[in-house]
Amino acid sequence: ATARTPSARTDNWLYAYGEVAGTLQLAGRLVRLGAAVVRGLTVNVERLAGLAAANFIGAADLAEDLSQAQQLDYRTTYRIVGRAVAAAGDGQLTVEGLSSAAAEVTGEPLAVDPELLAASVDARALVAARSAPGGAAPERVREHAGLVRRTIETQGRWRDERHHGLAAAEAGLTTAARALAGS
Repeated sequence: ATARTPSARTDNWLYAYGEVAGTLQLAGRLVRLGAAVVRGLTVNVERLAGLAAANFIGAADLAEDLSQAQQLDYRTTYRIVGRAVAAAGDGQLTVEGLSSAAAEVTGEPLAVDPELLAASVDARALVAARSAPGGAAPERVREHAGLVRRTIETQGRWRDERHHGLAAAEAGLTTAARALAGS
């Protein structure tokens, strides 16, 4: 970006370098903050699972499954499920609620398979089904965490090698400078 500045003078470069350094410092602070938060984190698995099950996390999956099972377009099934979720409020989705929502949206009630609905409220099954690369399934999360860990270790070794190389170069320069100063 600085190569396209009107003056192309060094002050623009110096400004950019300062911004980069400041950004890196901020990134370091954010990583340290995140590490401190995670270090003190206590996870209540049952509470998280309960909240996940209570908040219609499978609504999108249900809409897609309904689309396939009922031969309806996605937009229509998303509207049906959205209407049913809105009508359920703090309650549970029901087959009757979905059928009623379908009647409002399409003019016709739907015969919804209760197993289809049951699958959409099983939070563990929904998460486990996300097994594509980068998905939320536990094995994929562990796989990604392992990849991140290996990358960090590799980069740490690279950094250490560079630090040792710089230290050796500095020591060599210092020795050469002392030899020149002494002669």
